[in-house]
Amino acid sequence: MSITLDQLTKLLQTEREQTLKEQRAQFQSELKTLQAQLKAENAEAKAEREALQEELKKITEKLQEQKLQVTDAIKNVLNLPVAKPFGRDHKNRPLIPIDDLPADSPYSPEEKDARRKLACLFRLVDDNGWSYYIYNHITLTIPGTDYVLINPYGLLYHEITASSLIKITYDGKLVDRGTTKFGINKNGYIIHSAIHEARPDIRCTIHVHHYAVAGVSAMKCGMLPINQEAMVAGPVAYVKYEGVFEQESDKERLKQLVKEDKQKKVLLLRNHGCVTMGETAEEAFRLLFVTINACETQAKSLVVGENGVVVPEKAALDHVYNYAQRGATNYDNKETKPFGYGEFEWEAFMRDLDSRGFVTGHNYKAPH
Repeated sequence: MSITLDQLTKLLQTEREQTLKEQRAQFQSELKTLQAQLKAENAEAKAEREALQEELKKITEKLQEQKLQVTDAIKNVLNLPVAKPFGRDHKNRPLIPIDDLPADSPYSPEEKDARRKLACLFRLVDDNGWSYYIYNHITLTIPGTDYVLINPYGLLYHEITASSLIKITYDGKLVDRGTTKFGINKNGYIIHSAIHEARPDIRCTIHVHHYAVAGVSAMKCGMLPINQEAMVAGPVAYVKYEGVFEQESDKERLKQLVKEDKQKKVLLLRNHGCVTMGETAEEAFRLLFVTINACETQAKSLVVGENGVVVPEKAALDHVYNYAQRGATNYDNKETKPFGYGEFEWEAFMRDLDSRGFVTGHNYKAPH
């Protein structure tokens, strides 16, 4: 059978079209398969993404819940609105306001002032790095009463506020627990009760275990007047170390010592630390400040030995001590009344705390 050229051409064209049609059908089939696979993979990826998002949400909620639990725990302990801190201190801790006394506080104006002042003292000691965790004490008497304010045994110094302070009698009986459920360290209070009972003129006592002070307290020579801070601190009384203060005999021994020379307002507790005593909180803190500086200087200076340092003549020592006792009087603003011992410096410390958001509640005497 013979085929013409035109027939052959048409036959080849038909076969080519059929081949192309089959290839197109196969391509479309494969494309649909790929699209189905891609759709399935997208659906699987979406499901995985949603699962991860849900898991992340649960983790976030759990962390938030834990954070709130911690915040609530702090709030329950301190009874303070610390859930939304308004700043942070130099150790990156949320700031807790010092003056947290409510407007309708039942305390007298004198007690309110004493509470704010004592709470500020704890913050200053902590701010300078002189605190010792929850240990040591600072006390301040309330004017016109036989009551003493003291820190709750269990709070760190940066947690202490005006309302959290505990009010007790001179012999340590509880009068007002403040806003926490903590009590006082009765053994630790022996030192302070002895001083307040023996010296009614002393309103404030500060006890610290600063490393330089403890080091100097263990030196046979004691605190030497080899720097101006030691001269400003003045004469020092020494308490022999006989273990932890816990017996009534320890208290009586200390009472006799502080009665002997009322000029001595710095106690060096041998192998232990120090106590500074003040007729005001400002005086006690000023004495602590110069005592610690004096001990730090001495600890570094005595590397040359005791015979290698110079001690000024007694006349010079007396002059510096007596000059410091006058307080801040050397300024030209005669409209402002003279400041007592440590009061001028105290105002500067209060401005520093207030400028950093601590809310001291201090009534400023100096213009600023």
